[in-house]
Amino acid sequence: MNFKLAKEIYGITPWLMDAHSLPVMTSLLKDIRSGVQLENKTSKLNSFQYTPINRSNGTVEVTGNQRGEKIDSIAVIKLDGPITKSGGESSSGMKELSSMMLSMSREESVKAFIILADSGGGSSAAVGMMVDAINEIKKEKRVIGVVEKGGMAASACYGILSACNEIYAEDPMSVVGSVGTMIQFEGFAANAKTPEGLKNIRVYASKSTRKNEAFEQALNEDKYTLLVDGLLDPINEDFIKTILSNRPVLSATTFDDGRTHLAGKVVGTFIDGIKSFDEVVNKIAIDLKNNNQINTNNKRTMTKAEIKTANPEAYAEILAEGMAMEKDRAGAWLAHMATDSAAVVEGIASGGNISSSQREEFFVKQNSITNAAKMITNSAPDVLTGESKTNVSGEALESLGDKVEAAFDFKLN
Repeated sequence: MNFKLAKEIYGITPWLMDAHSLPVMTSLLKDIRSGVQLENKTSKLNSFQYTPINRSNGTVEVTGNQRGEKIDSIAVIKLDGPITKSGGESSSGMKELSSMMLSMSREESVKAFIILADSGGGSSAAVGMMVDAINEIKKEKRVIGVVEKGGMAASACYGILSACNEIYAEDPMSVVGSVGTMIQFEGFAANAKTPEGLKNIRVYASKSTRKNEAFEQALNEDKYTLLVDGLLDPINEDFIKTILSNRPVLSATTFDDGRTHLAGKVVGTFIDGIKSFDEVVNKIAIDLKNNNQINTNNKRTMTKAEIKTANPEAYAEILAEGMAMEKDRAGAWLAHMATDSAAVVEGIASGGNISSSQREEFFVKQNSITNAAKMITNSAPDVLTGESKTNVSGEALESLGDKVEAAFDFKLN
């Protein structure tokens, strides 16, 4: 996103924008800055519609923006523009859409939501309010994300879709991902002159020594550490945390490196499968027909073979991580092998991790063994002396033999 320092830089909001959409957005914003009016009062980007459901045969008839209060329907949210917090004449903002979604979710006739996406991203500030709304709606009704054929769900748009119960792409060549944060702005160095001789003056109050410090360093000194460390990294970490919380399956991938992916290559991680919009809405209709309700927790569980086929790299990473975890588990037991080998073998065979109480027992046993060894080491050695040939009175011991024998030679009367 472009920012003219004199107007926008002080209240800047970083954007989660895909590289494919950035040139288009940059051109659009330059046109707006030049006074071009972008209005279309007949339709808006980032809009919504109701899709009535025909329960009798489990099919869906799309009739446009009709709002059937007494007809079972699916609310369709179209994310086909820049993701912004507030909207305008040509595009709805996420503040408006999230509020509308929550309102629609309270209508009994609305049985589910589909977010139909084709957007390269937008403002980081807009993601949270949509994610919060989706998570609230999911308590009662299913929310499914669908990436349009030939479209994309990148950056902030994917961040929003990550909160859905399921995500599908209409085409294997659709684009998803670009999980990352960037900022782009332009401006003049402090007190610089234009080629026409116009001087740009920026003066701060005497106590405002660090106001806009990060942006001033970037413009005046080409230093970006403060921008990255103080702004981009914290926002990016929060964005990553949100997506990972919504979609834990991504933890086995390098989803947070900012790359975009073809949908067909990331089934089982970024998305759950390839389905057309009609297939998704008909699936919802059939579920309603069979169950009279939608199980909001009905997430499809992939088999091990499906994961291996769909994403062999992720499968290998998961396998390697499991092996490393097992090595650590067994190693924690084996550390006490010299203390109690039988208990260690039994612990490894159990498949469980060593507990704090078990570890304490091993320490107590080891201390007992160590103390016993110290006692043996520190005890006085045996004293060996030669046998004496006389008793205390000096009488020869040999002569005592007959006397001892006589002493025990008696009879009881």
